[in-house]
Amino acid sequence: MNKKQVHDLVLSKHFTFRAEYVMPFGAPSKFLTSEYDLRVHGDSLISDLPYFGRAYIAPAPGTEGGIKFTSTDYSYKAKEKKKGRWEITLQPREPGIKSDLVLDVYENGTARLMVNSSDRQSISYTGFIRK
Repeated sequence: MNKKQVHDLVLSKHFTFRAEYVMPFGAPSKFLTSEYDLRVHGDSLISDLPYFGRAYIAPAPGTEGGIKFTSTDYSYKAKEKKKGRWEITLQPREPGIKSDLVLDVYENGTARLMVNSSDRQSISYTGFIRK
């Protein structure tokens, strides 16, 4: 992927972040052996990411662990930084989704996602974006 392709994807708000490596706060980092992603598709934000770390509030009965949600009401702010890097801030507004996400995308398509929540310890992922 080149700088122009990354630029076009970020501005289109239609891309998928594929996580390959997870870095939980206070726990060992590890490669992911299954496919996990965060999909940005204009009017929807879909997260299917694993979670490793401390939860401050137990998940509701019958819900899966991980950072899994679909949001149709979210903010998307993309800022171009130095050396072709983009910083994308995603904030779902639906009740029950308490995660703020910051996606740093580099000019070659590699990316780092940081997830902050009031219910859990922070966690980050590295991977890449694609159409």
